[in-house]
Amino acid sequence: MAGHTDAPEGTTERRGHPNLGAAIRAHRGVAVFGSSAVAAFIAYGLAAGRPATISYLFTMGVLFVSVAAVDRRAGLSDGLLWALAAWACLHMAGGLIPHGRGVLYNANLHVPALHYDRVVHAFGFGTATLVCWAALRSAMAPGRRMTRGLAVGVALMGMGLGALNETIEFVDTHLHAANVGGYQNTGWDLTFNLIGCAVAAAWIVWRDSNRNHETASSAVAGTAGQLSPGAR
Repeated sequence: MAGHTDAPEGTTERRGHPNLGAAIRAHRGVAVFGSSAVAAFIAYGLAAGRPATISYLFTMGVLFVSVAAVDRRAGLSDGLLWALAAWACLHMAGGLIPHGRGVLYNANLHVPALHYDRVVHAFGFGTATLVCWAALRSAMAPGRRMTRGLAVGVALMGMGLGALNETIEFVDTHLHAANVGGYQNTGWDLTFNLIGCAVAAAWIVWRDSNRNHETASSAVAGTAGQLSPGAR
């Protein structure tokens, strides 16, 4: 595809897209699913008179533009974009679908310390950490591996996005009666954000370590084949 060049062999670098249209065409399936899901949730929220609907519409719009900008620069994988789409659906369902006296976000999963809200936070900001790594990697030299120091930095980037989310929720409570919980809820949110970000960073280190090992093994095998008398 024009404007989307594969990385040199043996590196993990990805390239982006020349414009937004090219990015959407490259990920047509997830783009159609994501936009349709957002439209369906917003239509439901408006029809049901859910108070957070307009806030979700604004939030999803900002996230769409932000992800599109990162994808244009870094060339996000389909798997990562599908994970972001799943997070968007879980997030909107949590705030718009009624459950008991509140919303689905308040649902207790009947496992100690696990609520719907906390699981979504861990999954969502773990995914956000992977996006941060993709964005950072696009600005690095090809083949640069993830070190432990970089892993900590990327996890902190994900945590920063989680803190921004808590700030937005705090502002939201002053604009209307948003049902986002109190101090305990914020503390649990940040804790599960940390869990998700740490798991994502550890996975990146493990994956890059395995890729580098496989690349080194292939290089050694290739050199041995060239030196072998029977290789000619």
